[in-house]
Amino acid sequence: MYVSLHCSGNVESNLKFAQAAGRYCIEWGHIPFIDKLLYPERLTYHYNAEPNATGLQSTHDIIKHCDEVWM
Repeated sequence: MYVSLHCSGNVESNLKFAQAAGRYCIEWGHIPFIDKLLYPERLTYHYNAEPNATGLQSTHDIIKHCDEVWM
């Protein structure tokens, strides 16, 4: 289960929401993958185009292996 995280706006609130979504996934027997919680430096990628492109490609590669995407 890939959990998508909105990175702009109130980042602290968005991170708390992602953590809650991860707990919800686990409660329902799923395995959540929340890359921005695992790799928080990706939250700043929008400032640098090259790491952002790499981050987006890695996200696409991960999503290919997930049964669902939660937004």
